[in-house]
Amino acid sequence: MNTAPLWYDAPAELRPSENGGAALVRIITAPSLTAALRTLPHAFSVRLLHLGADKASPLFDNGTTEQTALPFCRDVFLCLSNTPVVWARSQCPPDSAFWRGILDCGTRPLGEMLFGGGIAGLHRSPLQYARPTPAAVAQAPTAFLARRSFFTHQGQTLALAECFLPELADFV
Repeated sequence: MNTAPLWYDAPAELRPSENGGAALVRIITAPSLTAALRTLPHAFSVRLLHLGADKASPLFDNGTTEQTALPFCRDVFLCLSNTPVVWARSQCPPDSAFWRGILDCGTRPLGEMLFGGGIAGLHRSPLQYARPTPAAVAQAPTAFLARRSFFTHQGQTLALAECFLPELADFV
């Protein structure tokens, strides 16, 4: 069974009157989710859930890729006042020493690494949005919206998906 969601270039189904209004839309569409969450008047933190080889996520599946080896993954909760508000998965090929080094950043936000200006030649795809199926986000089955993008550096790709949890609306 295919659990991959359908991806769109804009969060079309999200109406500003839902789940926190325009402030929520601003957070969800921000280029750097870390920077956007840090603008809120709540303590921001990262909770590392997993770092290492894991099954490929359906969030990055377009029905055309076949994995021969388990990807290297980083799963985290982004928290406000110690409450998880976003579940995020970063995934790269297991032999990508560059991206594995970036992902091995403990509880430091990945956004600091990616948007801090220290990586020359970094390219990011446009953001895409989807309504995730619970099967696609087993770690965050209540997520109401997901976004993803792909970063490339010297021919190596890092996939990043961020799944927004209902609790986020309590903080915006």
